Amino acid sequence: MKKLMMLILSGLVAILLLQVIGCEGNAGNRGIPGGQGDTGDPYSQPIPENRYFALAVGNNSAAAHNGAPKLYLVFDTLHANAGDTVVCRRLTGSNVPEVDGIDGGSAEWGDKFTDVVLRKAVLYDNKINTARVRAAYDQNYIYFQVKWTEVADSALGLAVAEDLYPTKWVFDSLPSTIVSGQRTEYWSRVVMGDEDRVMLMFEVKHLNWFEHDGCLVTCHAGTATTLPGTNYHSTKSAKARMDIWSWSSITSNPTGYANDKYMDGTGQIPNEFEPLGYSDGIKGDIGRATSMTNLFFVYTTSGSTRTISAYHPLYQTATDPDSIATYPLWDWQITTYTATGWRQGFAVPTFVTTVPTLSRADIISSGKFDNGTWTVEFKRLRATGNGDDTKF
Repeated sequence: MKKLMMLILSGLVAILLLQVIGCEGNAGNRGIPGGQGDTGDPYSQPIPENRYFALAVGNNSAAAHNGAPKLYLVFDTLHANAGDTVVCRRLTGSNVPEVDGIDGGSAEWGDKFTDVVLRKAVLYDNKINTARVRAAYDQNYIYFQVKWTEVADSALGLAVAEDLYPTKWVFDSLPSTIVSGQRTEYWSRVVMGDEDRVMLMFEVKHLNWFEHDGCLVTCHAGTATTLPGTNYHSTKSAKARMDIWSWSSITSNPTGYANDKYMDGTGQIPNEFEPLGYSDGIKGDIGRATSMTNLFFVYTTSGSTRTISAYHPLYQTATDPDSIATYPLWDWQITTYTATGWRQGFAVPTFVTTVPTLSRADIISSGKFDNGTWTVEFKRLRATGNGDDTKF
């Protein structure tokens, strides 16, 4: 029995040695090539899902913007541009819209467009009752064009103009007194107006009733008899999220980008320091915005009351206080504010223009003003890979 076991073990050892050492022989002749396989189906560009979105247009006033609370964006060929439906044209080849604020018409966008009816969306009617909307997409990008003509209104101070100078700091020669006592900085914040604006809003995460009431459930929802109502800017839902493309004539247009933002449910949180009692649910995407504030305030707080005790610019130009800075004031032109040497009438813009970064720089945009009409164009990747953006 022992001899048998030894023979078996010796055989196994020999086999293992042959496997380790091996014997390399000559390779055989190559076989006959097989036939060509199935080429498969040709690539077909995926069609984005139809969806609802909202549009708002402003004329030199945040308190006077008109909008279309609910529009239907469609990517199929079954719908026609009419009423609240905007057909997003599929682009083929290399002929795509040039995002320059110049209307290339059907040569760039095709012959489909929708003249959207706008309604009063907040406190005042800015008299802009229609806007022409075009949309297109290709394998990588989606494009929008919004075109509208301004209307003058002397009662609201609305003029037909580019509105490129909203507010500025002006140095005073004499001190002034406010509630909390003598002011330490002799500056006046002169409000010359606001900006011209256009905003698009899409769902990132589903918001209940958006498909029914559009942005009225996020910004200006009131009752059946008081619409538009409270200006609270919130999804009022912890799960819902909206993607906001915000273009403005001076705080974004010089950069070549729209200000990429989102809205969540935090606007429903009570905040005693907010004028309407609620904090704002609109926030910027990750990254640097298209502008930053140039305002410095010192507050005295008593309960829910805030009193300003001092204010002045945060920044000035490198040549100040011997010049009058104009818009746009770029971040590479500024230095820290110094409270000496200023003379009466010298001015500094109340914000600084910056080039956006990261997810804040997703939306390429450009607007042109021509004889009373704005043409604003947008371009963005269909899928940015960022959780604060909708995917087309």
